[in-house]
Amino acid sequence: MGLNDFRRDRRQFNRLNHRLRTLLLILSAVLIVISVALAVTLFIYVLNIASNPSAAKTLVDQWSSIFLDSSVSPSGASGAAPSPFNGPARWLAVITLIVLSYLLIRIPLLMLQMGTQLMMSCQEDNRQLRGFVQQVLQELRNEENNVPPPPDAG
Repeated sequence: MGLNDFRRDRRQFNRLNHRLRTLLLILSAVLIVISVALAVTLFIYVLNIASNPSAAKTLVDQWSSIFLDSSVSPSGASGAAPSPFNGPARWLAVITLIVLSYLLIRIPLLMLQMGTQLMMSCQEDNRQLRGFVQQVLQELRNEENNVPPPPDAG
């Protein structure tokens, strides 16, 4: 009975292990595809901003207007809003956009690295498990050979 239970449990474990490995491989493939698509999208967006100076100027103007204090209104008769080209708001916008672009570029690269590591770990799992089992069996054999015979009770 014990041997049949052991074989049944082992088959169930192998099926669950195979399903888990398949699920992780699918997850890693999806993660890799999403990261590549995100990287291409970000590359096209950054290339568009870099090749079109008016788009870059508009983006910096929008961000610098965020940093301007809206409560300060000009006291002049013209009633014009403060220019986003004046003051430290423009420099703060440029620095913020550079930091955000660096972080946005890192996200797809990290996702790609995570997906490839997950895929590699799923493929190497069987080899590592076999190596571990072989080491354990080898240690057990060595221990059985090194055990001295029990002393005679007589």
